[in-house]
Amino acid sequence: SHEFFHIITPLSICSKEVREFNFNQTILSKHLWLYEGSTEYDAHHTQVTQGLISSDEFLKRLSQKLLYSKSVYNDTLPFTLLSLGSADQYQRQYGNVYQKGALISMCLDLYLYKLSGGYYGIENLKHDLSLRYGPENYFKEDELFDEITRLTYPEIRGFFRQYVEGNKPIPYQEFFDMAGVQYAASKVVSSLTLGRISLDQTYLDKFIVKDVSGMNDFGKKLGYRQGDEIISVNDLPINMNTMNDVLKQLNTTIKDGDPLTIKLNRKNSEGKVELLSLTSPAMKSSKTESHVLEMIPGNESQLNIRRAWLNQCK
Repeated sequence: SHEFFHIITPLSICSKEVREFNFNQTILSKHLWLYEGSTEYDAHHTQVTQGLISSDEFLKRLSQKLLYSKSVYNDTLPFTLLSLGSADQYQRQYGNVYQKGALISMCLDLYLYKLSGGYYGIENLKHDLSLRYGPENYFKEDELFDEITRLTYPEIRGFFRQYVEGNKPIPYQEFFDMAGVQYAASKVVSSLTLGRISLDQTYLDKFIVKDVSGMNDFGKKLGYRQGDEIISVNDLPINMNTMNDVLKQLNTTIKDGDPLTIKLNRKNSEGKVELLSLTSPAMKSSKTESHVLEMIPGNESQLNIRRAWLNQCK
């Protein structure tokens, strides 16, 4: 979907440097936040607005982008400079266009919905820019931010000045709060453990126990063996599509000491597969997670923006 959305940027919206690219003397554009960043954002955002992924999965993907952007790349490097120097001076920072570049577009999307009362987001903006320029025309490098401001709201110019042209880190909580999403840079959480085993995923989307050397006490009480195929946890089927939802459900309903039953397939000494049920008191462990995003009840303004942002108006 990322590559498909390049039909919009840069094929329908781009600067002269891209439209008339000089293959003999490379002159890059400073707007990779638009070409790659907004395209990467669209690729994930469209999946949640069209019901292909859940809101929780969408937030999880944003959380991962926050993690990589903050831990791997230079968060105070102006994004326009990164873009201009992405082939030489800042080439090691290029990967951030798919991380912070997407987050810039997310924040812009939320800010536009905030200013418009839920009626105008980045999708509307890119539509208007496509009409303004199209596949035959281009914008001038130094005029795009002003043109976007003319199409939208005066406050948007300050957004670009501080967080795209400038070196000020984005105050993510400020933007997530617009849609009733709580952001924590770090948070200690208590989560259910399945035994701290290493799992392999098969072509049938089954989970096979790959390694038991790092098992914790819960795993040892259950008695996992290498090669076990996990079938269910407390009769909830486990596969690639259900694993996260099952663990989330169990984390909210299971307490320490409650019985937890793992059903699995295991080959016996004769090589035949047997269905076994392993039961042990549940264990939860505390760990620190980074860049945690969670939906909160929210007020009417926040819910209005959230509905528009995630297409929850149906």
